[in-house]
Amino acid sequence: MKKVKDLSKRLREAGYSVNKAPFGWEKAFSLTSKGHPLAESFRNIKP
Repeated sequence: MKKVKDLSKRLREAGYSVNKAPFGWEKAFSLTSKGHPLAESFRNIKP
């Protein structure tokens, strides 16, 4: 969970709004972004 905390801290510093819910709350982890629905692509985030 340290990686999630680090990522949320870096996103806040970059000016993004970050909301966290207890992990496993809905047994899912999802990221959303604004944009055209056909412009979805896979992103791999590594430290």
